Amino acid sequence: MTTLTQDLIQLLSLEQKDQRLFLAQSEPIFGPRIFGGQLLAQSIVSAASSTQLPLHSLHAYFLARGDALAPLVYKIEYLRDGQSFATRQVTAIQHGKRIFMAQLSYMKSEDGAEYQSAVPDALDLHPVTSLQNEQWHKQRLSHQVQSDDVPYFLKPFHVDSRPIEFALSDPDNALNSEALQPNQYAEYLKIHHPLAAQHDFVYMHQAIAAYYSDYNLYNAALKIHGLNYLSPQLTTTSLDHTLYFHHPFRVEEWMYYDMQTTCTSQSRGLTHGQMWQNGKLVCSTMQENLMRYEV
Repeated sequence: MTTLTQDLIQLLSLEQKDQRLFLAQSEPIFGPRIFGGQLLAQSIVSAASSTQLPLHSLHAYFLARGDALAPLVYKIEYLRDGQSFATRQVTAIQHGKRIFMAQLSYMKSEDGAEYQSAVPDALDLHPVTSLQNEQWHKQRLSHQVQSDDVPYFLKPFHVDSRPIEFALSDPDNALNSEALQPNQYAEYLKIHHPLAAQHDFVYMHQAIAAYYSDYNLYNAALKIHGLNYLSPQLTTTSLDHTLYFHHPFRVEEWMYYDMQTTCTSQSRGLTHGQMWQNGKLVCSTMQENLMRYEV
């Protein structure tokens, strides 16, 4: 029997067809639609062998809904190879159609000026050791998950164990309809087991962080308005996603993911995220999502 971490690594292990084409499998995490975090993570893995430089940023667009029950192909394009920087474009193709596109920028490691924003107060107010584990929360919310309001294809996500372990100070966020302040959405995340030596590379840690960066990011925008992804007459989807990697990190160690929405307008929400580990800001995220509410 494989572990949850091994299952995740298997999902992110692509089959190389030639220098610029990779075949990948999908997993129905949120029903029949491909989870955006899977596309982000697999794009990082697919481009990793094309350069020896470390990845520092990724800018992605979700172009069409993907089929979580079908394989897909990643096509790599070489846009730049310089002394300090390299740039790749990754396109995900499924059923003959482009569903996702990302540009990834790599830069050689350099020493330079150092600054970061203040460490969130919540790290002291809600240390991970003070929070209940994920299984406790699932047990507590089981009555909500089993209700007819939750579609059948989403029930396993809230009941079964996931490849990412969560610790939340407000576990009802995804299901309830209580409006929150813009700075009230945060969680701790990590994988269940350390990466095996053959997978313990910087790009794999970055790919896994990209995978879980998309789990709840748009919820921060919804909750300001007392909405969630189960709200009647609400259409939600991720439109684009950006990642910046600042310092190395380990995905088997707890990461504090702080999310804050800066604006919602024109049926869209813009949310920024910061991942903290050992007192360092290691990754920043940004996502714009559709939040079309039909009255």
